[in-house]
Amino acid sequence: MAAVLRNNPPDVSRPTFVRRLLEETIKQYQRDSSLQNIIMTNAEDRDRIFSHLFSRALREVREGSEGT
Repeated sequence: MAAVLRNNPPDVSRPTFVRRLLEETIKQYQRDSSLQNIIMTNAEDRDRIFSHLFSRALREVREGSEGT
């Protein structure tokens, strides 16, 4: 995932990131029903959470690649 974020502009890498994040979120919420309710019943909250996580991942990847 880091390579996708590092080597592509945000409009290209975001759909891949969101798809992978949703896959991992589904695995997690199978263990936690409160997370399931937030992610699956409120699209606005889901988008806000995913946007925040995407921005954070992008920042971490780009900051990490500056030192190499």
